[in-house]
Amino acid sequence: MSSRHHTLLVTLLTLLLLPTCSDAGWHGDTTDASVDAGATCGNGVVEEGEECDDGNSDNNDGCCNSCLICNACTVSQWERCTPGESVCCPSAEDVPSECAVHATDPESHRCLRECESAADCYWSNECGPTFDGHCWPTYCGPDRGPDRGTDVNTPCSVADATGYCYPQGSAQDAWGLCIEPGTLPAGTQCERGHTLDEIPRTVETCANGICSAWVADVAPVCMDFCDPINAYDATQVGADACPAGFNCLSMSYISAYSHLRTADKGWCVPTPSTDASGLVSCDLLGSGLIADRSQVCDDLVPGTLCGFWRNGSLMGTCQEFDATGMSLTLGDPCDAAADQPACGESLLCSGMDPFGPADATDFHCLQICDAADPSWICDATDLVCTSLSVAHYTTDVTTDGSPTRLGLCAPPPTPPPPTP
Repeated sequence: MSSRHHTLLVTLLTLLLLPTCSDAGWHGDTTDASVDAGATCGNGVVEEGEECDDGNSDNNDGCCNSCLICNACTVSQWERCTPGESVCCPSAEDVPSECAVHATDPESHRCLRECESAADCYWSNECGPTFDGHCWPTYCGPDRGPDRGTDVNTPCSVADATGYCYPQGSAQDAWGLCIEPGTLPAGTQCERGHTLDEIPRTVETCANGICSAWVADVAPVCMDFCDPINAYDATQVGADACPAGFNCLSMSYISAYSHLRTADKGWCVPTPSTDASGLVSCDLLGSGLIADRSQVCDDLVPGTLCGFWRNGSLMGTCQEFDATGMSLTLGDPCDAAADQPACGESLLCSGMDPFGPADATDFHCLQICDAADPSWICDATDLVCTSLSVAHYTTDVTTDGSPTRLGLCAPPPTPPPPTP
C-alpha cells in the first residue's frame, strides 16, 4: 500500500512493463500468440511457450490466466491506489475492479468494483451515475446532503429496498450507512460480521440488524437495530421496539482515539429469558429497566443491581453482586480489575480523580451523577458532577460537542495548559 510509493524506480518500471491480467488462454484457450499451440494453460505444468502455469483460475496472483507472468494484485478492494503505480485491483465473482476516482474525493483513488446495477455490488452498496459505474456504500443522514436527508436510526432506501440508517462517526454527527435488509430473524445464529462486508447479495444476513456476539465466548446471532435515545427516553413497557426476549442496549462509548463519544447506535441484545448469557439493560441514573421502567434489576433477575456498562452510555446492565461487594459504599477502596463490580448501586469503581494522570492507582467507589442536571448535588461537598464525556485520564474536556449526561462526582478536571 503506502510502501509502494517508495518502491525503487527500476522495480516499478519492471512491473509496469509486465502484461496485464486477462482471462484469455485459461484451460486450453491457446489463442494468445505468445503461448505454444501445443500447451494447455491451466494444467499446472509449465510447457513450451508458457511463462508460468499455477493450475488455478486466480487472475490476481502473478500468473495470469493466459499463463504469462503478470503483476500480482497487492491492493485490496476499497483500498487506496495510485493510477500507473498500483498495478491492478482484484477481481471477485468474475466482476473486475479498477483504480477509480474516489466517489466523494476527486483527488484520491480506490480499488472499486465495476457495476451496471446494484446487483453487481456488495451488500448495502449502490451503483449509480454519481459513482461513474462503480459500487459505493449507501450513505444516509442529513450530513450526506438533501437527497440523503433521512435521520439516523430511521428507515432509508438502498438497492430498491427499505433499509436502516445505522449511525456512524461520533454522537455529534448526523450520518450513517443504509444497511440493506436480509432474511434472518433476530436470534438466528449467523456468520459474524457487519452487513457491509464484501459478500455477494446471494448470501443470507440479518433481516434488520447486525450479526455479532453481545459478550465474549457466545455464538453470534442476529440482533435487530434499535434507537437507544428513544429507548432511554421512553417510559411505557416495550417502547424500545425490540422483539420479545430482547432489549435495547446502547453501544456508544468514549473513543480513546478521538476523545469523542461514538454515534448513538443500539442493538436489541438477548435477555436471560432468551439466552442464559443474555443481558438486561437498565438506567444507571434511575435504576429502572430500559424495557420497563416500573421494574428494577432485582425484580427481573434476583440478586442483581444496575451496574456500569461502558463509558459514554446512560444504560447499564443488571449485574450480580456478592454479599461482600454490596457492602462497599461511597468512598470505599475498590478493585477496578475485579471480575464483578464491588461498588453498590449508583457507584462506579474509578480513580479518585478520573481525569488525573494515567498512572492513577487510588481507586474508590465514586458516585454516578447526571452531568446535565444543574440541580444535582454530589454527596461530598468538595466534589462536582463532571461528564464522563472524555477519554479516561484525559484533561481536555472541550473537544466533545455531544457530551454524555453520565458523570462522576469527582474533583473538577484540571484544565489544559494555555497555548503558548
